Amino acid sequence: MNQSNILLTGATGLLGGELLPRLLARGHRVWTLVRPRNGRDPAARIAQRLARSGLHSARSATAVAGDVTQPGLGLSAADSGELRAELDLIIHAAAELSFTHEQKCRTTNLSGVQHVVDFARNCRRLVRIAYVGTAYSVGAVRNRCLGEDEAATAGGHWNAYTRTKAEAEETVRASGLPFLVLKPSIILSKGLHDRAFARTILWFIPLLNQMPALPVDPRSRLDIVPVGFVADAIADLATRRATAFDTYHVSAGEARSASCGEIGRVVDRYFGRTEALRLIAPEAWTGSTHREHVRTPSQRMTFHRMRPYLPFLNMNVVYDNQRLLAETGQAPAGIARMTEYLPSLLDLMGNPEPARRDSAAGQLVAI
Repeated sequence: MNQSNILLTGATGLLGGELLPRLLARGHRVWTLVRPRNGRDPAARIAQRLARSGLHSARSATAVAGDVTQPGLGLSAADSGELRAELDLIIHAAAELSFTHEQKCRTTNLSGVQHVVDFARNCRRLVRIAYVGTAYSVGAVRNRCLGEDEAATAGGHWNAYTRTKAEAEETVRASGLPFLVLKPSIILSKGLHDRAFARTILWFIPLLNQMPALPVDPRSRLDIVPVGFVADAIADLATRRATAFDTYHVSAGEARSASCGEIGRVVDRYFGRTEALRLIAPEAWTGSTHREHVRTPSQRMTFHRMRPYLPFLNMNVVYDNQRLLAETGQAPAGIARMTEYLPSLLDLMGNPEPARRDSAAGQLVAI
């Protein structure tokens, strides 16, 4: 697909903000759907997001005021008419990421995708909708390496986010419109010098210094990918005239995933813990274990904040990425492992006791 006319939702977010400049660099014309907020117009919000990536130009991008949670995407009559006449691709990347706010997830993830589908039906030149889902839409499965043919399911989920993303994916598939489903795993902000983006997923790691142990299986694997890898893959696949499949994992796969135990050891070294954080398989975490390791008010608060995420950490699920690698020609070694860049993200977060770096070797040295 050459020089497409694209509507991109979610362009002010972590992934969408990295996807936008990649689409522009490929010569595509891009409209970004942006909610006006805090007195800033859509163009100002896009400029601010690009600045967070060190970019100061959005050539060929047109920011339009709108909202995926509103019928007709909340567009003005003039913008709606122009987009319906010009678009040949919609990349829907907007999403509510909360694990706990059910209504926010339903409003953005479910109503939002339905409004995108309804709008797409009246686009005269539309080739497809490229829907950015999540590999975790398969639900509460455990101890697997899953392929793309494992269908998303609306039942048996650990949290509101994955459940509503699964339902949204079903909406796209049932729409009767041409579609491409791109399913990233966990995305981290490697390469961006932005503290807020670094904290989006990793906010809890500094709190682990308060904890002697957690009910997390050290063997449980997490499928984590850097945002640049995901944005490159989506920009490539979404704008192709044809792809071999209609669904792709954008994931680390078995070769480049990391276990909770490996991640825990990186964190121990980074903070120079005198006693390693104990990761105990949930089935061995008894009431007496809990009372032994969760004693102080700060420990109880930390445990309470982490509770919704513990089932997620213990899934031990990774997502096969052979389709993606074959289609894009990328080697598995090209996907950075999370343990390789986690210390740099912790540095960026401004933790109180960051590890120092040996200037000669460039390695982490425990304090």
